[in-house]
Amino acid sequence: MRQDAAARAIIWIAIVLRATASAVAAQPVTVQPVTAEDSVRAMLADFARTGEGGDLGALVRFYDDSPTLRWVERGAVTLRSLDDLRRYLAQVPAGTALRTRFDSLELSVLASGVVSGTARTRTTFLGGSPAQPLGGFDTRLTFVVVRRASGWKFVQGHAASPP
Repeated sequence: MRQDAAARAIIWIAIVLRATASAVAAQPVTVQPVTAEDSVRAMLADFARTGEGGDLGALVRFYDDSPTLRWVERGAVTLRSLDDLRRYLAQVPAGTALRTRFDSLELSVLASGVVSGTARTRTTFLGGSPAQPLGGFDTRLTFVVVRRASGWKFVQGHAASPP
């Protein structure tokens, strides 16, 4: 008698599982494509989180290791290589974090794997424990990012102080 009850329970479970699987399989699945713009926004958010985490050397991973890398500030090319970027970041006191906010962000897909963007940025240097603002600056940023196997990378940028 126990075996009959166990067998009926197993059959009942199998019927329920089959019906559930059929109902789930019949449901349409809607997959939202991730656009280039969405993935660049995610990269910029990751850049901001990384800077705020205080390991400024980790910001290098957001820049393209390419002979076409250029960054312009105050009317001059300030970066031509990842080594230039490392030297620049080494000037920032150890333990300093960067809080970067990208506002009024506009992105345009130029070609497959190439996006240009503009934004107003506010960068604040943070130091101490708990982190306190040490100063900062506003810029109007124009940039180009390219998609590489390891993600989106800045390849060109121009930062200008707003009027």
